[in-house]
Amino acid sequence: MSYFTIAGCVEPCLAKPIISSSLANTDKAELSGAAFTGAITTNSTVDGRDVATDGTKLDTVETNADVTDATNVTAAGALMDSELTSIASVKALDQGVATTDSPTFAAATVTGEIIANGGIALGDNDKATFGAGDDLQIYHNANTSFITESGSSNFKIGGENLYLQNTAHNENYLAAIANEGVTLYYNNLAKIATTATGIDVTGTVTIPDKIIHAGDTNTFLSFNAADQIQLATGGVERVAFYNTETHFNDSGADVNFIVESDGNANMLFVDGGNNAVGVGCSTVGNSTLEVRSTGVDGTYANAIGFQYSGNSNEANTISTAVSSNATLSGFKFNVSDGGGSAGKTNVLKLTRAEAVFNEDSNDYDFRVESNDNANMLQVDGALNAVGIGRAAANTATLNIQANSGAGALGIVGRANGGIGGISFYDDNGSTAVGYIQGRADDTQLRMWGSQSGGNLSFAQNNTERLRITNYGGVHSRNGHLGTSYTYADSPDRSFWTVSTFNDNARVTSGTVSIYSSNTEWQPNLIKVTAASVDTDLTDTGSAVFWIRVNTFNGNGSQIATVESWTSGNMAISVTATNINVHHCRVNITVTGSGNRTVCSAESLSYAQIFETARTG
Repeated sequence: MSYFTIAGCVEPCLAKPIISSSLANTDKAELSGAAFTGAITTNSTVDGRDVATDGTKLDTVETNADVTDATNVTAAGALMDSELTSIASVKALDQGVATTDSPTFAAATVTGEIIANGGIALGDNDKATFGAGDDLQIYHNANTSFITESGSSNFKIGGENLYLQNTAHNENYLAAIANEGVTLYYNNLAKIATTATGIDVTGTVTIPDKIIHAGDTNTFLSFNAADQIQLATGGVERVAFYNTETHFNDSGADVNFIVESDGNANMLFVDGGNNAVGVGCSTVGNSTLEVRSTGVDGTYANAIGFQYSGNSNEANTISTAVSSNATLSGFKFNVSDGGGSAGKTNVLKLTRAEAVFNEDSNDYDFRVESNDNANMLQVDGALNAVGIGRAAANTATLNIQANSGAGALGIVGRANGGIGGISFYDDNGSTAVGYIQGRADDTQLRMWGSQSGGNLSFAQNNTERLRITNYGGVHSRNGHLGTSYTYADSPDRSFWTVSTFNDNARVTSGTVSIYSSNTEWQPNLIKVTAASVDTDLTDTGSAVFWIRVNTFNGNGSQIATVESWTSGNMAISVTATNINVHHCRVNITVTGSGNRTVCSAESLSYAQIFETARTG
């Protein structure tokens, strides 16, 4: 305890002393509770402070500390009551508001910019709201975060390069790039991207029900059931795809199905109204299938091709020609030449006028099978021969083999009882030379030579044996009536003939022409048999005459006539006419006893008897 000594006191004074006079420098007084009635001066400091200097400063405190002066308050960094909205709220502030403090307010209204370098923390269900009506809200509840536009305004998010990502910002959900497009991601892999022409999809698009045309709800692509797709327009199904088949126009409406090519608007055309199909054409006539080729009027062009899978060149085709001229319209069936070649051979041509097999004249056979014969009809392209009932052979142009117990060739007359026959023509097929005829009306078989001057011959062993001349003579060669001889100059000549001279008169006549040698005399024997009668069956007569004519070098001057027997007035006259160095004509005239006479001449000759004729 500090103390100082006061006169009159031996012990320290406990009461407040009253110091009325100065104290010596060496004296000490206890100031606690001391009261001074006079001035206290010092020539030093009081507790280290210069009281005089400090006193000067204190003299201006009142002036400078006028808290009613806004300038002084502002200069001092303080606030005036008038500057506070609610001084009571300030006085009621019971928490620190320094930058390091974390004060809590029930609400705050800020009209300026808020700078929160450390962030703004809002609790669950505490909302950051924007707009006069708090239309835009951002908040988080215990499980979910929300950004909500609760009013009627638009909600826009802008950015040149806009990404929606995961919390680590290393995986994209959505990327929107200015002037490029929007891309959606799955597991950071792009799946849908918008482009200048539409969208690009990577992977599978799964659609539960249907895809509907905007503004046209009855036009859609639907998935009605498993493994089914339906395409509808106007509410009507047009195409249906099933697991095992595809249907177009399943509802059966009058709807056409059209497939276009590069140069044809109707490459495939199914006419729903006419129940027909067109290939290369849209107008279908009376056919269920019509194919239009590229050929011009009257020319053939391939219409249908059947391609070999190993080489597109090797294709069999059907070509067509259609023309206003009906005879130029037709079909051609063409077969590939094979071996990788694009060449084709026409094997069958069908027109209004004809059906032609192997028009290109190749070594192709035409064959028709029957029930049990593989060659019922065969045309052999190499042999230029035809086989009926057998394969063709080079032995004949036509080869016919009969079935067991049947004839090989049957000729049937017309159904009305007319003639059935076979006609024969010359080498160019223009002139008929004869025919074999079977008549149903008189049950006769006739063999006719129809050419003037022509003969009808029969041969055996490839040698002529019997000839009927155009004059009516019948010639037999090589032993029909006896031993035959060979004529050195021409061994194919016939030696025997029978000719009839008929006349409705008393006198009848005829000739026998002999082809004689120019190297030797040749004997010729002619037997003439004659008969005569009047119309009243009187003046009958008959006779047999033998005539020997020796001929040489066309000369028949040696004639001898022998009468074998005769009855009635029958007579014969014989002369010979030399025609040329080989030709001698024997003239025979028979006169009967009646007015109707008939005779025949049988000739046996070492020379050739080549014609007989009735002359009167």
